[in-house]
This record gives sequence, structure tokens and C-alpha cells, in this order.
Amino acid sequence: MNAAALADRSPPPGRLVRIVAGTDFSVAAAQALSRAAELARTHGAHLLLVHVVPSALWEDAGIALAATVGATMPSPQALQLDAQERLEREAQDLAAHYGLSCSAEAAWGRPAVELGRRAAAADLLVVGGHGAHPQPSPCVGATAQKLLRLAPSPVLIVKRDPVHEYRTLLLPTDFSAPARAALVATAAWWPHARLHLAHAFELPADGYLRHADIDVTAVAAVQAAARARLLGELAA
Repeated sequence: MNAAALADRSPPPGRLVRIVAGTDFSVAAAQALSRAAELARTHGAHLLLVHVVPSALWEDAGIALAATVGATMPSPQALQLDAQERLEREAQDLAAHYGLSCSAEAAWGRPAVELGRRAAAADLLVVGGHGAHPQPSPCVGATAQKLLRLAPSPVLIVKRDPVHEYRTLLLPTDFSAPARAALVATAAWWPHARLHLAHAFELPADGYLRHADIDVTAVAAVQAAARARLLGELAA
């Protein structure tokens, strides 16, 4: 979880009380649910599973596509009911396996918007890195990206199946208030993990210095001094 995932938010320190986990029933979502359940068990938190039936399916493009292939569009209510039943089974399985309090809610609308609304009453929102149809990209999917911008709570994006609790966490920082908030929350929520702070920097006009007629030793000395100063800030 990086600083961007906690930007401009005020995560509560200490124990997590309520966790929301979004799912589209994909493999990536199953990985996120496992991580969310493991966190909920560790903190004694309540876990809410949420699935959003996309309203875009009933917009003009979706209806036109269904007509083109000769398909009959099910009603939003039918899909929402089916999702609710599936979610409740998933919640029962997680509650039994992890020994936790777990509930389920199926909604209808824009996934990022609806998940964001439910995250407003949560300490943490957990989602998978990609949806059911991931694009060939090292970055996260569209819904996850939107949630990083829109969600009022901290967001944890899970990109692989959890095999144990987090042991080492990389925390990029730019020394801003959001980065500090990410550090405080991470240290509180994963107190036994090893935290590694990292800051990438470049000198003002660094590109010009590299190509100007300036002694490389002098440039290296300025870089070393800047690095030492920033390392001191990281240690503090």
C-alpha cells in the first residue's frame, strides 16, 4: 500500500474495526477477499463483502451489443439478487474458515462510486489489482485506479494470493502529509512487519548538470550531500 492509496485521508491508528472488500467474483477479487479476511481476523474487524452490478450494462452500448448478438438482457434486479445469494455464500465460507464476522451486500451502479460510498464507513477498502478481464499492463485496473482517487478511506490493492501476513512493506515517501499518514497507518495495522522507507530524488537542473561542462566529481559531491540529508530525514 503506497502513499497515494492514503492521500488526503485520515486513517485511524491502531486496530481496524470495519473492512470493506469489493469483488467481481474474479480470481484477482478472490485474492483480495482472502487478504481482507486475514486482516479482519487479525484485528477482530467486521468484514463487508460488496459486489456492484455495473449499470453500464443497461446503457445504450450494452443494449445495442445484446441486440446485435441476439441476447436477452436480464433485469438489474435479477442480477443483483443472484449476486447477493452468491455473496452470502462467500461470506458464510469466509466466516467459517477465518472465524470472523462477515456480511454481504450486492449493489447496482458504477462500481467505483458504489464501493467508494460504502468505504466511507470503513477503516479500509480492499480490492483486487484487476477485474475479471484484465488488460496486459503492469499497472492496476480501471476500477482500482478510480478508487485510489475517489474512495474516502485508505485503499489496499491486492495483486497476488496471500500466503502469510505481510512481513516486509515498502513505503515510498515524498515527506508529505499523505505519505506520513500512510506510514502511521501501516505501522499501526502491521506492527510486526519490517518497514522499508524509500525516497527517489534528483537534483534541481540535474539533467543540465549531466550535460554541462561541470566536473563530475563536483556533481557527485552535491548528489552525495543531498542523499545524506534525505537519509537523515528518513531516519527521523
